[in-house]
Amino acid sequence: MRLNSTTLAPLATRNREDTEHVPLLALGFSYELTSTNSLYLNFSQGYKPATYADTLPIDNNVANTDIDPGNTLTYELGYRGRPSEFMNWDTSVFYIDYDNRFGQTTAGGITTVGNTGRSRNIGIDLAAEVDLVGVIGGEKAVKRFGNLALHGAYEWLDAEFVSGPNTGLAPQYAPEHLIRVGLTYRWRERLKLSLLHTYVSEHYANDNNTLNFQIPAYNVTDITLEAKLWRENVTLLAGLNNVFNEDYYSRVRANGVDPAWGRNFYAGIRFTF
Repeated sequence: MRLNSTTLAPLATRNREDTEHVPLLALGFSYELTSTNSLYLNFSQGYKPATYADTLPIDNNVANTDIDPGNTLTYELGYRGRPSEFMNWDTSVFYIDYDNRFGQTTAGGITTVGNTGRSRNIGIDLAAEVDLVGVIGGEKAVKRFGNLALHGAYEWLDAEFVSGPNTGLAPQYAPEHLIRVGLTYRWRERLKLSLLHTYVSEHYANDNNTLNFQIPAYNVTDITLEAKLWRENVTLLAGLNNVFNEDYYSRVRANGVDPAWGRNFYAGIRFTF
């Protein structure tokens, strides 16, 4: 039995079985301009059926029985290169047409999940990586000291509803700016130590962009370690998450925010046979 999370009153239930066969098309093309640079073009269709969580959300007192499947068309044009063994980059522009989008709307203190209209996403992706040891000292230095890779990625996204009750608003969980930078040290495929930092700009956790569902911008830094202790069979795994103990949240529910963990760590041993 489903109960309201606040009043414990019985909620609507649902008993339904759906089966659909949906053919999807995807095409990809690549053209080499030189031995180190190439253009690429991708097109793909997507399909999202309604899941149990979509039709009967945990914190919702309305059983959604009329959710239509979502459909997407994705177009991407990119340019990538590898000017040397120790450097590579990739940049692309994309357009996503998402019809019958699933999302949360809030009215009268009730949050529901359903079809919230049609959205379009326009964006740019930029990524690059350079091995500092290789660039400075070449292959000999890499064999002696290992790799020290500086890598980064940036995404700019302009997402907006173009039809439906939320026309002109931004879809949920669609930040305009997303930045990831990191420094990774690798030694002879025996040790991998990474420092990773992520920045996410402010955005909303629902499709009608109400103030109580706004997620402020946040930064988070993590450290991960992977070391092979004995051949390929025993590996040490460890990490320190949210190094600077950032106070933030990345999800919002109908009954409040879902806060992220403060500074925390983990450690373990992996056995492979």
